[in-house]
Amino acid sequence: MNESELISKAIQKDRNACKELFQTHKNQVFNAVLPILQNNQEAEDILQETFIYFFETLHSFKKESTLSTWIYRIAINKALESIRQKKRLKRFSFFSAKPMDEATQIESTWMHPFVLLEKKEHAKILFESLNHLKEKHKVAFTLFHIEGLPQKEIAEIMKTSVPAVETMIHRAKKELRAIIEKRI
Repeated sequence: MNESELISKAIQKDRNACKELFQTHKNQVFNAVLPILQNNQEAEDILQETFIYFFETLHSFKKESTLSTWIYRIAINKALESIRQKKRLKRFSFFSAKPMDEATQIESTWMHPFVLLEKKEHAKILFESLNHLKEKHKVAFTLFHIEGLPQKEIAEIMKTSVPAVETMIHRAKKELRAIIEKRI
């Protein structure tokens, strides 16, 4: 069954079509949001939220971009929304003088599962440094360098132009270099 047929059947709530779409795209969603969130459980939660939203709104998919681009866009937006919510909770807990619980704290020992052991320390520095970038720079850098997406698809996901993506990636590299040089 091709993607168009799967979409049509999934819109009609066909369980097998929904399952096949989920199986086809779940790893790309998880791998895209994991470096942004840097927490396995949060990435799993965003994976679920992404597909719940995806299936609820699939009828509105206009095929102006590829299905995978649309799913990436949903996932990235959900991940960024989660980060913003954590920041708001952090600010609120600061003003209310209540300590944050473990769920609102960022894991400092998080590691991407695909990082080789001998590069673990360098990767840890990189991923910690990513948290200091502007949101859009972090997303562009992650999608390009970690997920290996082409700049054109990143532009579609981020709803911007290819030159803007190139600039974000360049600035992210420059900012990361400066952050990492301070740490080493």
